Amino acid sequence: MRFGLALMVLGASGCGAILGADFDRPGAGGDADGGGGGGGGGDPSGDGSVAAVPAPVPPVDGKCAAGKTLCAGLCVDGSDPGYGCGSTACTPCAISHGSPTCRAGACAVGTCDTGHADCNGAPTDGCEVDTTNDRAHCGRCDTACTAPQVCANSGCGSSCPTGQTNCGGSCFDLESSPDHCGSCAKACPAPASGGVATCTAHVCGLKCAAGFVQDGTECVDGRGWRDVGAGFSFACGARMNGSVACWGFSTANPSSGTFTRVAGGSNDACGILTSGALSCWFGSLPTPPSGTFTDLSIGDVHACAVRTDGTLACWGSDVFGQASPPGGQFKKVSAGYRHSCGVRLDGSLSCWGSNGGHATEAPGTGVYTDVLASFDYSCAAGTTGITCWGQGAVAPPNGVFSQISANSSLICGLLSGGALGCNTNAGYAGPPAGAFRSVSSGSQFACAIRSSDRKLMCWGRNDSGQSTPPP
Repeated sequence: MRFGLALMVLGASGCGAILGADFDRPGAGGDADGGGGGGGGGDPSGDGSVAAVPAPVPPVDGKCAAGKTLCAGLCVDGSDPGYGCGSTACTPCAISHGSPTCRAGACAVGTCDTGHADCNGAPTDGCEVDTTNDRAHCGRCDTACTAPQVCANSGCGSSCPTGQTNCGGSCFDLESSPDHCGSCAKACPAPASGGVATCTAHVCGLKCAAGFVQDGTECVDGRGWRDVGAGFSFACGARMNGSVACWGFSTANPSSGTFTRVAGGSNDACGILTSGALSCWFGSLPTPPSGTFTDLSIGDVHACAVRTDGTLACWGSDVFGQASPPGGQFKKVSAGYRHSCGVRLDGSLSCWGSNGGHATEAPGTGVYTDVLASFDYSCAAGTTGITCWGQGAVAPPNGVFSQISANSSLICGLLSGGALGCNTNAGYAGPPAGAFRSVSSGSQFACAIRSSDRKLMCWGRNDSGQSTPPP
């Protein structure tokens, strides 16, 4: 039974004395649009203040008052940039090299970091000009250095100071400039939104705005979903910021810690912390084993996990040997009712525990990417489709899947391109359209995370609220 897993406040370098060069300083300090000099940042409204934003409040009878938007289970004010200024998407505002505010219900530049300015007035690129070394906006917007002068440390001069290099008339520290990282014109790739590129000791990186977290080479909304694990009649999800929320029959959440993976079983919930350690917060499973792990699955009264070295660890009831895994290295594991199965590094299968209904008699040949152990049957996703075995095996969905999940009779998985595929779930609607990054099946319901916005979507049985996830 595959119950389980299936700010921007960026400091700019301050101005300093330039030795061995004669520089003009065209002005310092001013508001973010550069009207009073873009070097020092400030308030584009000109009054030097930022209005207080009302704190988010819980909804009343599931509804928000007028002027409020429901975001992540809270009613937020339309003037709160942390929730997108009233946008139904609730994505935090992010201003490159500055901090956001709201104007007319939209994200806008609030203040710019020292040394940056919003010279074009467009919030989409934030405080886009580095006035410390921009030849066309040296020290403030629209104050250009006359050729052959260069701009360095917010002033125009005849040459670049020690430690900086002339790149097209502007002076840059190639150790730390994201536009000239290691050499002139070698720009570091910037995320599509929610952050800026960085350069440290000639190495490119990125820094995400407040409310965003790094996901590979991008900055994404920290309230989006990273992983979901469906239990029998409940589910839990881990957000990109590491927080966990559970819904349905059990709404118990972990009291502390941030998580990258979550799993649900018949009556248990566990997860993998950002440290790689295991933690369980609901149910009757004993304390999980120590160590660091990459994959986790919970069955009826036992659970199994894959260590970072590929070996397996199982805990809980071992009456049928379901918690006594074989040796060797694995990449996936699934804990079922009275048996368990895993995918080895070479793609072969191993199952252990009760062989009732021949549930542990896995195919001896083939290469597989994922496996599930259910009540008295098992299935594996291979290069030619899903193969199932055991007395209680049901007809799986057609296609080649990268991930599969099942609880009882409902089998769902991710097809090529991220589309969902499920077998018949009698009396309930099928899966939503679109591309998804993760899916997990419970008892006659399932949940999946959409790739485009990391939104959590559930469908099927909902008598305990298990198909109504938090926003």
